[in-house]
Amino acid sequence: MAKRSILETHLEIAKERHTILNGDLKPNEVVAGSAKKAWWKYDKGLDHEKETAPNRRASKRIVAHVVLGIKVVVTNSLSSLYSETAEEWHPTKNGDLRADEDYR
Repeated sequence: MAKRSILETHLEIAKERHTILNGDLKPNEVVAGSAKKAWWKYDKGLDHEKETAPNRRASKRIVAHVVLGIKVVVTNSLSSLYSETAEEWHPTKNGDLRADEDYR
């Protein structure tokens, strides 16, 4: 019996498949139980993407690190979220850190 693709079993996850970074891999070729990593794109911004296995996405609905605020990108940086505070960023006392980068 052929395994069903995520298009049949997990349509919401299939919609989040990254259309560019997965190359020729089509959603009808991906099985939700697969441990082979693929790229996923989230609707929070252009830079919200993560590589993880479909089985993790399907079983736990893994959320991208950028959505959780663990990884800083353009759309969740200090300068994007709190522009007035970012304007107070000291240009030399913070070393190489910038208001649009991860500070942890």
